[in-house]
Amino acid sequence: MSKPVHLIIGGGGDTGQAVTQLLRERGEPVVWAGRPSDHLEDACRRLDVPVFHLDATQPEQIEEVAARAAKDSGLASIVNLVGSIVLKAAHLTSVEEFEATLRTNLFSAFGTVKAAAKHSGISPEFTKSISIA
Repeated sequence: MSKPVHLIIGGGGDTGQAVTQLLRERGEPVVWAGRPSDHLEDACRRLDVPVFHLDATQPEQIEEVAARAAKDSGLASIVNLVGSIVLKAAHLTSVEEFEATLRTNLFSAFGTVKAAAKHSGISPEFTKSISIA
C-alpha cells in the first residue's frame, strides 16, 4: 500500500509551494486542490503536483475532493491555505465584499475540518476538540 497523501487546499501560493517542498523532502506524497487559474496550473507543472479543481467556499466540493484524494491510500492531512482579506477602510468596504470574505474564510475552514474528520480516520470524539484560530 502506498503512503497516505497530504491534500493542500489553496496550494498554489507561496506558502503552499513551501509546504509542498518540505513534505516532498520527507518523501511524502502531495496533491493540491484549488480554483482553476493559470497561476495554479503553472505551479502544478513546475512542481509536478497533481491538482483537483474546486470552489473552496463549497464544503461539499472539499469533501468530494478529499474522498477522491483519499481513495487509494488515505489522507495523511488536509491543509487549508485558502483565505481572503479586504485591505481598505471599513467605511469603504461594501457589505458584499465583507460577506464574500467571510464566506471564503469560514466556509473553506468548515469544509476542511468536516472533510478531515470524515476521510482521515480521525475519531468523531477527536473532532469535537478541533478549533480554528
